Amino acid sequence: GTPESFDEQLSKLEDDVGDDQDTKWSLLIDGATLRFALAEEMKARFVAVAKRAHAVIVARCSPTQKAEVVSAVKSHCDSSVRSAAIGDGGNDVSMILAAHIGFGIEGVEGKQASMAADFSITQFSHCERLITWHGRNSYNRSCVLAQFIMHRGIVYAIVQVVFSITFSGSTMSVFNGWLIMLYPTFFTMAPVFALVLDEDRLESQIDLFPELYKEMLKSRAMNTRSFLQWVWLSFFQGGLMMYLTLQLFSDEFFQIVSIAFTTLLLTELVIVAACVHFRILWRQRRLHLALFLLAELASLIMFFGAVEFLPDTFDRRFFWSWPFFKNIGIIGLASIAPLVVFGVVGNKMDDWVVGRHY
Repeated sequence: GTPESFDEQLSKLEDDVGDDQDTKWSLLIDGATLRFALAEEMKARFVAVAKRAHAVIVARCSPTQKAEVVSAVKSHCDSSVRSAAIGDGGNDVSMILAAHIGFGIEGVEGKQASMAADFSITQFSHCERLITWHGRNSYNRSCVLAQFIMHRGIVYAIVQVVFSITFSGSTMSVFNGWLIMLYPTFFTMAPVFALVLDEDRLESQIDLFPELYKEMLKSRAMNTRSFLQWVWLSFFQGGLMMYLTLQLFSDEFFQIVSIAFTTLLLTELVIVAACVHFRILWRQRRLHLALFLLAELASLIMFFGAVEFLPDTFDRRFFWSWPFFKNIGIIGLASIAPLVVFGVVGNKMDDWVVGRHY
């Protein structure tokens, strides 16, 4: 063929397809013709037509052309579109590297593809589980982890703001250097990062209802609305916690550090636990459940150990008294009980929706 004949065929195809989205059709093109389609003046038109096809098959093309096809799709599609390339041989390496995500299959042709790819699998059929199960979990965990880390920092800032406003704009930090350092590292790091062990659905549900994977395309796990919800949670938790601390312990002003920090830490650990789907983990990932509980326990042990080893920060006699723990319990329940209830109701509603539609 010639560039002129290809242009003629492409124009005819554009007229035949038009804006019809209902008819399912496939586009088949060989390597010889593909070189005309990937010419600079034809590339945008070719991709526009190819996007309307139900499937596009490129036969007998070179490794360079494979990579050029992927690059053309990336260049002329919306920025929200992500490309994936799957190959099992050395001639697929350039294509795999050109795509947003590369899958390499270890086969008789060697391991060149798997070594160049982002993910290595042994069979093509494993792509389904990799994407629908591990991919979905990775996305959800990343969203929860990122937003919770932001929440952890914001709630501490709110505590400091309320403290400063209460005491006429004082710039003095409510917590000393030791507590500021230990709070995001030793005391809360393990439980927060243990959120990556969570699973919100049974794997059998994902196998039976692939529609659950498509829910991620709506970006409900992390968007402006979810971010503002976490910000509101931080303001509510930090503001109410500090207000009740000042009200209930008005006669124990010099113990404000022990009271505020203990309440902050314990409520954070409870909220982390509220984000975990214990029932799901108990049924299919008991090791993950045990590791999460171990992370929570380790944080508590390190905190109570700090109480003993930092006498200038914590008054041990006051800390281990019954009035202290009673009021800490009241403050904690008031600041997190509504949030936990809303979270449980939300999860129940999600389960109901899944059961009704799928």
